Amino acid sequence: MWAIGRAAIEAVLAKDGFTVVSASDIPKAQGKIVSRVLTKKEILEYVRRHGQTAKIAVQKAGFNGVEVIHSANGYHQFLQTNSNKRDDEFGGSVENRARFSLL
Repeated sequence: MWAIGRAAIEAVLAKDGFTVVSASDIPKAQGKIVSRVLTKKEILEYVRRHGQTAKIAVQKAGFNGVEVIHSANGYHQFLQTNSNKRDDEFGGSVENRARFSLL
């Protein structure tokens, strides 16, 4: 399972009825699509689905393990202050910005 947030290509997502979502409604670059802000409910659903997928991979597909959210290579949109302007428990302090990766 892979979620790249505001780095996603809108046209690719739109083919399957999805939109670009991220920590905040800040475009990746000038002139790029403005992502829709994930709700707390959606964030928790991402966490649940990643856990469910990891469980299936190990218990049913025979994986030895799975890589957890590493927040590198552009996937750090919740951690960085330039891409996370939230004012809830997932924004502000470094502890709050790290919360999504640590759930």
